[in-house]
Amino acid sequence: MDGLQPASLMDERGTILMLPEDLTVNFARSVGRGGKSVSKLKRFDIDKVYHKSIALGHPRESMEASFDIVFDDPHVSGEFAEAETLVVLSQSMALLSLPGNITGLPLKIQSTLLWFLRLNHTRLSDAILDLCIVPLNDDCRKTCLRILTYCSACTPCSLTTCPALSHAGQRKNRKLKKGKKNYNKGERSLGINSYLNEAVTNNGLTEEAANRLRLFLSFGCLPLPTIFKQSLETIAEATRRMKLIDTKNELVSKRVRRAYVVIDESINHLQKLANAMDVVGTASLLDTISTHGKVTECHGKIPPTYISLDLGLRQKQKHYHGDLVYQAILLPDDMFVSEWSGDGIENNAAILSQSGRGVKVAEGGRYDGLVRRFRPPGKFASSQYYSVATFPIAVGLRILIGKFIEKLYINSLRNGISIQNSLGHPISCLDNVCCLISSPNGLVLDSSSVQERAMVASYLWSASPPISSEYLPQAGTLMSHFNTWNLDQLSGVCALLGINFIVIVQSHLLKDKGSVRLRQLVTDSSGNSKPFPSNGEEVVVLSNLAGCIHRLINLSVRKRKDSF
Repeated sequence: MDGLQPASLMDERGTILMLPEDLTVNFARSVGRGGKSVSKLKRFDIDKVYHKSIALGHPRESMEASFDIVFDDPHVSGEFAEAETLVVLSQSMALLSLPGNITGLPLKIQSTLLWFLRLNHTRLSDAILDLCIVPLNDDCRKTCLRILTYCSACTPCSLTTCPALSHAGQRKNRKLKKGKKNYNKGERSLGINSYLNEAVTNNGLTEEAANRLRLFLSFGCLPLPTIFKQSLETIAEATRRMKLIDTKNELVSKRVRRAYVVIDESINHLQKLANAMDVVGTASLLDTISTHGKVTECHGKIPPTYISLDLGLRQKQKHYHGDLVYQAILLPDDMFVSEWSGDGIENNAAILSQSGRGVKVAEGGRYDGLVRRFRPPGKFASSQYYSVATFPIAVGLRILIGKFIEKLYINSLRNGISIQNSLGHPISCLDNVCCLISSPNGLVLDSSSVQERAMVASYLWSASPPISSEYLPQAGTLMSHFNTWNLDQLSGVCALLGINFIVIVQSHLLKDKGSVRLRQLVTDSSGNSKPFPSNGEEVVVLSNLAGCIHRLINLSVRKRKDSF
């Protein structure tokens, strides 16, 4: 999709009109110009997007699904909003799962779908290039980003040499090792030398920058470890060693000193994201095995097999720029059992090329900068008073529906399964929000409370059937006041809005006993809310929370039928 060009038309007056190439730009424009009225919301959208036709005829049409979170609160960091988009991505990928496990994978990492998350922090890679004194011209930096992709990003073949899986699945991988050549550290070292020499000759890269980039990557980054947290630690260690070298040099520029600060900030952000993914249950299977020793079963979602930290990843349109950007890459089911037909050198760029075997089915990331670009100049008026409106956190996910349908057709042909039901219901449908997750003082948005509420919400999202729940307030006439009301006021409004349950998360109760407080809300004939049961609340173990809510829902439905 990155190679497609936007489509344009001319109207009757001769004005050039740009057709939407994705569903993000127009929404970002609305957020940038909407101020406080659109500062807290979630959006689901499915619509057509258009790209220029190769034959210069009618624009190419394709269907795209978009999920966005916009949140403006100084007490809430963005990693849980980013992790929530990955929850939606994992739930969507579960639609493509096969009846049985993928053959050829190590025993510990069995899965019904083979896909990986290609992830990057654009400020991190820019800071690494600044640290290596790479010139600022676009051609040179693009070449260096490609070198980072070719030489540092781990690939699917890295699964066979991962220390966490080295003792498992050796017999199954014999055919893989015969058919595919392992692009090891020595070969990558030779590759980076040829790439850097070519960049010096043709792209304006200086010898000093080439030597510093070669030195940085030689500190354990050829390639980076397959386990996400270890890859972050490797980059931090390489940065530390470069800093030790630069401390002896009194002529270090301000640009290099600033790069060290940005690298530390970016790695800290990605580490918080890794922890948030672990909390909401979307950590990769490989990271889960490394941390917990085994893979926990998740209903309704399939986490990525592994995460490839690709420092050269960029979106061509630069909508997801200045922060997190990621892609979901779907691999064929026979990836680890079929013979390798290439030249033995594999990287993420080759996997996604026309002759590669990977398919990008989704992408996402932060687009705060895109929202900032559409903000009107000068002071911006809020709905209450004339002031400067802050810039919200904006996280988005784009799902390429055409790629999903293509994969569903392939699965149906191989397994003889009818695809009609899958096409009729491509995305799991949830009811309106029926459960609100709150702190004891109401929906107070402090940083310590958000993590615990997000974890409880992930349990309910993964239930069978899933329970539609919310842990962040939304913009609107009533919803915007959720963070200013106490628990009793919140209960009354929830009853009026048809939200039947409130889960109250207390830190000590959740940590010590693994339990939460559950309050069911009903309305009497006069419309007043009443808690259930008679003592107001009941304490429920977190593992039994979804079952308890389902039981209470079925009980209320049965009582409603009996009343008729």
